[in-house]
Amino acid sequence: MEDLSTKLKFGNNSQFGLYQGYAPEFAPIWLTGMELYYHFGKESKYISQRTFYLMAGISSTFFALGYDSFEKIMTYPRIGRTFNFSVTTGINFDLGMGFLSASDIDGYHTSTTITAGVHFFVRF
Repeated sequence: MEDLSTKLKFGNNSQFGLYQGYAPEFAPIWLTGMELYYHFGKESKYISQRTFYLMAGISSTFFALGYDSFEKIMTYPRIGRTFNFSVTTGINFDLGMGFLSASDIDGYHTSTTITAGVHFFVRF
């Protein structure tokens, strides 16, 4: 849903992440969220982290009050693959379903969509 985001993840094969995203096509809105990752499969050539992962995330316009009149909550399970270029850099590709719940004048409405992500990362 977001076009640009900054993520901070902790862990190796089990990870917890926090992020801040921006989606200009939806009003624009700022999305704040958290994600859980479980890595599996073969180890990378560069590090001990496994190359495939399952991810579950949830994001909300919770901190964007004032920018958008109605709250939006997105939950999204995905499966992905990490390609490490070195010990410190790489790229993630993931794909899954997204469930968007948006508040409106008459309550919450949920819609389903396909979600995907491509993220360049730097490991500290």
